[in-house]
Amino acid sequence: MTRAEFVGIAEDLQIYYQREHLFETERAVELWFRELEEFTREAVEKAMRHWVRTERWCPSIADLRKLAEEVSKSKAVDLEAIQD
Repeated sequence: MTRAEFVGIAEDLQIYYQREHLFETERAVELWFRELEEFTREAVEKAMRHWVRTERWCPSIADLRKLAEEVSKSKAVDLEAIQD
């Protein structure tokens, strides 16, 4: 995933979780990107969409990494059902 693609995901996360102030600094964006950049935009986006539909709290980096890995390995049937 490119940094520009991640910025779009970060913007979405900030909209979904406005109270959390996740990306108030450039450093926060950089740290989240660094930990998620190995995945495709599609995998992280599907992970994020699954999370916001099924969980009540804001995801951590680890939460999104776990789901993105499952998407990448095609292990999570529920995540495959989420279409763009």
